[in-house]
Order: sequence, then structure tokens, then C-alpha cells
Amino acid sequence: MIRLPARWANARQLRARWQAWPVALGAIATLAGCASTPAGKGAHRASATPELHVGGSATVSGSHSGEKLRVTLLAFMPDVAGGADDHPEFDMQYVGAQLKLTNVGSTAYSGAPGDDVVVYTNEGQKSRKAVLLEGTCSDRFAREVAIAPGGSEQGCVAAQIPVVASATTLRFLAGGGFAGVEWSLGRARKGAG
Repeated sequence: MIRLPARWANARQLRARWQAWPVALGAIATLAGCASTPAGKGAHRASATPELHVGGSATVSGSHSGEKLRVTLLAFMPDVAGGADDHPEFDMQYVGAQLKLTNVGSTAYSGAPGDDVVVYTNEGQKSRKAVLLEGTCSDRFAREVAIAPGGSEQGCVAAQIPVVASATTLRFLAGGGFAGVEWSLGRARKGAG
């Protein structure tokens, strides 16, 4: 019989404990009446605002006092090509969101919209961050933007989702906070846009 090192057994126990947390939290949220969808595959925290679609705008507060942005999803691209040196992770594809950010607050806004965008799939998975060197979504907008009160900027933000999945929702969280806005993407699939 082969004996595994004790640290491997501990790792299995820790993994089992961490995998149990989402189920336990989902059950608590359901009992408390906080969950709008059943916990499990395909579930994520629903927005309190009306459902938006591509072309829609909403205002979100930033992480600092006086920061307020009106965010417009101008377009969603279910298949974004990068340059010769851009390669998605294994079994992943690039998707892109064309955004317009308008500072409607009283203070300057600076941030990285690429850090504020999350794409959810029909499989309940969250996108992974992508930084493209060339192509449609390779501008500085995703990495760094500074907008004075009354000003606006627009650009493209890339993300990675599994090749076999469809993008269903895009969420923008200003400053990476918990309050944000979401758009329904209508299960955008490769070649569907």
C-alpha cells in the first residue's frame, strides 16, 4: 500500500471544506430570502436595477466619495481576435465589451475598467481577465482611464470565457466594489454578433 504524505491529505480536507462553502452560503441566502435564483450552476448575484441590454446605460458609484459614472454598454463582441502575440488560455476564447464611461460625479475618476468588468456564462462561470497587445480591444482604456467631472471616455475591454460557453451577462463594478450594474447579453455566442 502506498502512503501519501500527510500534507496531501490535509490539502484534500481543505479543498473539501472550501468546496462546501458556496453550498452552505447559498442555502443560507435562500432561507433568508436573499437569493433570486437557486444556488448552484448558473446562479450569480442578481442586480437590483431593471435588466439592461446592449445600448443601455446606468449610473454607478465609485469606491471614493463623489465618484459617479454613467456606464453604457455600446456593443458586446462574442469573438475578439488579438494579435500574433495574443493567445487565450487553453480552451478559452476572447470576448469584448465596448463601453462608454461618463463622469457624472463631483470628483475625477481614475481606474482600470478591465478590472471592473466580469462576464458570466450560461455555465455559471465568471470570465478571466485578458490584456490584448493588438486588435480591437488592445487600447489603454482597459488598463487605465482618467475622467474629469463632465468628461467621458470610451473603449474596449477584453475578457476570456470557455470556448464551449455562451456569454449571458456582463457586470460592471466601479472600483471593483460590490454595487454594480448588469446587462443581459442574450447568450451571445461565437459568430452570433
